[in-house]
Amino acid sequence: MPYFFFASNDTVLIADDTPKWLYLIAFECICDAFKFIAISTVGTGLLIRVRLAKRCERQSIELQPH
Repeated sequence: MPYFFFASNDTVLIADDTPKWLYLIAFECICDAFKFIAISTVGTGLLIRVRLAKRCERQSIELQPH
């Protein structure tokens, strides 16, 4: 995840006596990384649910007599 990479580099720069406002950038990177993880997990769950519903629908159509 590039967000965590940027946040870790940012905190290293902060430790080397750069401006403390870089903490805001590090915090934003960490928040974005966790948001990305949460959204991708929810999106994957929704995709699996839709695919299972479609599969059940397809199987019920195949089992009906014509």
